[in-house]
Amino acid sequence: MSKTTLKNSLRVKEELERGRTLLLNFKWGVSRGQDTYGYNICNCFIDGEKVGNCMGGGYDMEGSTVGEFLNNAYHEEMQELNGYYGLNNGYANGACGLNEMIKIIEGLGIEAEYHYNKKDGTMYFLTKK
Repeated sequence: MSKTTLKNSLRVKEELERGRTLLLNFKWGVSRGQDTYGYNICNCFIDGEKVGNCMGGGYDMEGSTVGEFLNNAYHEEMQELNGYYGLNNGYANGACGLNEMIKIIEGLGIEAEYHYNKKDGTMYFLTKK
């Protein structure tokens, strides 16, 4: 978690609370760092604000980035959600899957409308109910 993703996540939460519909999408890259050269990089953006990122592989990277957003913006609200797979003591474990993170988002009263196209990949339109 970085200060930037924390600040952006809280800003996105405010916009959702105001009733705006926001676009969640992912951007992929490959690390060129000395010790991480060739690792996959996944970044989650909501309305252009970077709200989560991760590197590596072997787990659901999209879910992990959305989990970072949820932990930053909705930790207190997630304390009230019981019985959701992917929650552990109010923290979202995004590595268990993007589908589970979307269920948590919906449990928080946010509608997540799925879209996909070949150019942009997986996208969701988020709207507070």
